[in-house]
Amino acid sequence: MSKTKKTNSAPLEAIRPLKDTDADAAKRLWLDCFEDDGETFVDYYFARRADFKRTLAVFVCEGYDERLVSMLFYEPLYMNSAIGRAKVAFVAGVCTAPDYRRRGAIRRLFSALEKKLGAAVDAMLLQPFDFDFYKKLGYFPYAKRMLHRVEAGDVVSDAIPAELKPPCAERMLELYREYTAKTAGALERNIDYIEALIAEYSIEGGCIRFTDGAYALYYRDGDEPVKIDEFVFCDESSAKSLIAAMFSEVGEFTVPLPVSSKLFDGKGSFFNMIKPMNGHSIGDFLPCGSEPFDFKRY
Repeated sequence: MSKTKKTNSAPLEAIRPLKDTDADAAKRLWLDCFEDDGETFVDYYFARRADFKRTLAVFVCEGYDERLVSMLFYEPLYMNSAIGRAKVAFVAGVCTAPDYRRRGAIRRLFSALEKKLGAAVDAMLLQPFDFDFYKKLGYFPYAKRMLHRVEAGDVVSDAIPAELKPPCAERMLELYREYTAKTAGALERNIDYIEALIAEYSIEGGCIRFTDGAYALYYRDGDEPVKIDEFVFCDESSAKSLIAAMFSEVGEFTVPLPVSSKLFDGKGSFFNMIKPMNGHSIGDFLPCGSEPFDFKRY
């Protein structure tokens, strides 16, 4: 049953999950808000990652019609944490139509989502564009990673370039699980998730660079410096060999690493936020005796 309410900004408003008949409107809203993604990525996301049963959206009632003005997607996942295997709702695709912003639509969506999930999850997790906004909604900066800018002639100059191979989902999953086994903040993955990642980075502009010991995922944007989205490796030698192989096509790039990594020096940067649920506090997700957001976190 849709929840309707009168607001100061709209005469009548409904909050409900998206339906199949809303797909075209949802894609248009996504492209209006995330112009850099492009239609190819949006088509992939809605075909492989989006499940309308796990969405909430704000519709403005205009006469006999509904207009989609705000939405979010969420996915139930498990995460490594100080409390063990925590069940989290990973929130993504949060957006509002440009002409409907600053009317509290996102706040109402998150409030409805928290009521809907209730005690079913230990925490809500997201990767925000605006940390300050989500702090007001009760979120804390959580996972931190180190960003290192790699340039040709860097410390990998003596590494032997690895032989690049077609991506193998099974081996990528093995590498990811080994790489994140003891890392607080790391999300669990299965083979379907990895296959969806391969599909994502196989679309136009996407790049997958894979060896038996490492892989890198990133997008090319003209002559802009490359920012690697995910860099996973089994040992230091495999990491440097993959980086050396990538120099043939990428002159310089930024690589994300766990802040505890000794591979390179770099600048620490938060990349996600967490909101404890189900009676938990932020302290429950931090290693005992450490300062918040400690440098052991990925």
